[in-house]
Amino acid sequence: MSKAVTPSFALACVLVGLWFGCCSGAATRMTMEGIRQQLANCGKSHYESPEAFADWPIAESPNSLLSAIAAIDAPPENAPAETVEKRIVGGISSQRGQWPWLVSLRNDNKMLHEVFDKLYKIKVHGRHYCGGVLIHPQWVLTAKHCFTNRDLDFLTRSLMLDLEADSPCAWTAVVGEHEIGRQDNTELERAIRKIFLAPNLTVAEESVDPDLALLRLRRPVPLSRFVRPACLPMEQDRLVPGTDCVVAGWGKTSSLDMHHSERLLHASVKIHDESDCAVAYRNDTINLRPGEICAAGENYATDACQFDSGGPLMCRQRNGWTVSGIVSRGKDCAMRGYPGIYANVTASIDWIARVLHEHQI
Repeated sequence: MSKAVTPSFALACVLVGLWFGCCSGAATRMTMEGIRQQLANCGKSHYESPEAFADWPIAESPNSLLSAIAAIDAPPENAPAETVEKRIVGGISSQRGQWPWLVSLRNDNKMLHEVFDKLYKIKVHGRHYCGGVLIHPQWVLTAKHCFTNRDLDFLTRSLMLDLEADSPCAWTAVVGEHEIGRQDNTELERAIRKIFLAPNLTVAEESVDPDLALLRLRRPVPLSRFVRPACLPMEQDRLVPGTDCVVAGWGKTSSLDMHHSERLLHASVKIHDESDCAVAYRNDTINLRPGEICAAGENYATDACQFDSGGPLMCRQRNGWTVSGIVSRGKDCAMRGYPGIYANVTASIDWIARVLHEHQI
């Protein structure tokens, strides 16, 4: 029997922390189903006994991580219900620890700060420029356009290449963040070791440039109630129009705002039909690429905005939250008739699996 490991199985092994022997053999059906069952725990929003995980180190054996996951499986008695209000206008405040996989990506380039402050009159809080998603204690999934100069409709695009924003030395990932500028002893900073930009893939016989990037942190982060990897979709997962999802981040609450939110916000959106979305953008400079995801709130009242880039589009699947998309671009913010556009995580799941598998410690 072949010892080859499929990318998806490698990803499952990596995400649950089975760094010793899990991926050395063939991916039997029984083993794969067991891994999927463990992955089902990654997307819960609230966990019991957070104190026990305040200083929890990265697991050094397979059993220690799996036991830890099982120990925090159930929500506390006083945890808020995992539902999202329908009447959101520009987003509502998230509760602390509600989205423990959210990452704030900070840039230390002083020239970049001055451009936003003096030229665009935009106040950047805490050096935050993009969001991200923790998918493993040492890996963050985010948007490619945060690091490269792409033809996308966000303010930062034209600046990034000239300022060498794709240099990992300029970036810092902050996990456990809730309100930028306020210390709550849940935040933890990590330097970025390397940035991996997603390669082109073929969708419907067309070459597509996915707006995705992976960041390898210099050191793993300890997991807790406030720091938790997100679930990624399976290859067979498909979003149908009308699916209820949530987008979260520290972005602007209006396209006219001269600052972005200091507090983590979230908003409910629904998946739109891809063909309808393509029609909406057919005469616009923003082109919808095959396979990308479109979503918008009721009456287009809620949407992602600048500084939300790289954050997650989360949909309920397998009894938990799955990061199905990454905030990419759109026509202004919450503009009627124009859904937000999200990079399709499922379409690039093999690339994600391969990078994590090939670059594990």
